[in-house]
Amino acid sequence: MTPLKESIRQEVLTRDNNTCQRCKISEDALSHSLEIHDKKRRRDGGADIPDNLITYCHRCHKIVEPPIPKGSKGSRKVCMFSLRDELDIALKIIISNNITMRKGLFLNSKSL
Repeated sequence: MTPLKESIRQEVLTRDNNTCQRCKISEDALSHSLEIHDKKRRRDGGADIPDNLITYCHRCHKIVEPPIPKGSKGSRKVCMFSLRDELDIALKIIISNNITMRKGLFLNSKSL
């Protein structure tokens, strides 16, 4: 698979306001870059166009698309996250000045 073109990546990030579209955390509150997710995988016929791409933080990306375990034949299993990671993200959201992110933390907590 060829990597996503940087121009397309930047277009998607700009469209999504440099914010995870699941938990609403901004890239500024993270210690890593946001990730671009294919709604329909390229190997399944999806294209590298903005309409097929969405922005997620690393944590949410793993939730919506857990990694395929080595040695498996394509099956995916749910990833477990450490409590420290969960609390680190929650703390960054709580101390941020972004009220939308704060509301999203509590609204999305039921689905996590």
